[in-house]
Amino acid sequence: MIRTKLQAFSAVMFLVLAAGVSTTAVAIKGEEPRKPITVTAANTALDRILQDIGRTYGFDVRGLQHIQSKEAISITLSGSLEDILGRLLRNQNYMLVRSPDNPSGIEKVIIIETTQGEDATATVMRRRPARPAAPAARPVSEARPPRLSASGN
Repeated sequence: MIRTKLQAFSAVMFLVLAAGVSTTAVAIKGEEPRKPITVTAANTALDRILQDIGRTYGFDVRGLQHIQSKEAISITLSGSLEDILGRLLRNQNYMLVRSPDNPSGIEKVIIIETTQGEDATATVMRRRPARPAAPAARPVSEARPPRLSASGN
């Protein structure tokens, strides 16, 4: 019985300690998003960092499930809000939807799904406008010699 309680206690302590090791932290300094801000993240996944930035500056972040890497990162970034978002999302396909009503100037960030493999990049090909056909060249045998006038005109 004591052994069972000790094993249960050990299991609970292991879970508590393991949870403590994977704590995350995001600190955002800067009240005005149109001025330089600083974002510091310690051992935090990118989706959590983006959610915290969106919550702080009042915009929605959609498509978090499309983030390619789920690894925790530690990073400090300074600059404008748009610069920081661009650096955080540099390996993602995303759109910024702007809003004049939000003090940050951003209504939402949408992360777009990317397909892995050959079809990962979409190429838009446009046809060149057709050029008018050049007049057919005459073979040398059919070419007419220039006319020479004998009158000297």
